[in-house]
Amino acid sequence: GFDRFVRVGTERVDFTLGPGQQTGGVPWTPYLTTDRDGWLRMDAEFLQPSMWDGVPAEIVHAYTAPDAMNVAVEIRLAPSVESSDGLTVALLRNGDALAETSLRSATDLRLPPVAVQPGDVLEVVLGPGEAPQGDTSDYRITLRRAD
Repeated sequence: GFDRFVRVGTERVDFTLGPGQQTGGVPWTPYLTTDRDGWLRMDAEFLQPSMWDGVPAEIVHAYTAPDAMNVAVEIRLAPSVESSDGLTVALLRNGDALAETSLRSATDLRLPPVAVQPGDVLEVVLGPGEAPQGDTSDYRITLRRAD
């Protein structure tokens, strides 16, 4: 499975469960946020990275491989039309960048299969553009065994 957290520079920041709706009779939609920045959030389909003191607060989905395999990676992002410069996306294996790009419109990224060994960590890193206002996106990340 995935481990989800926020990365600011080299610092890992754990998510906390966001507060519920504060009025009666309104359904609560659970989401993850941080103690520092309630604006940064994600749920199962939506994410909103942030900027902390000029440093991107990126949302990281990390997968640790249980055994050797080839992994097909698909990333679907649909940045908000209100974003002035879109979002950044990177795929890392053990901290090394395999792919990096910026997206301003709905895009399906299908990457070549990635070879992993037991314990290797694949990270999908989603960050704000230089101007983080409006940098929200619907998303879906799919990893499949490709061999």
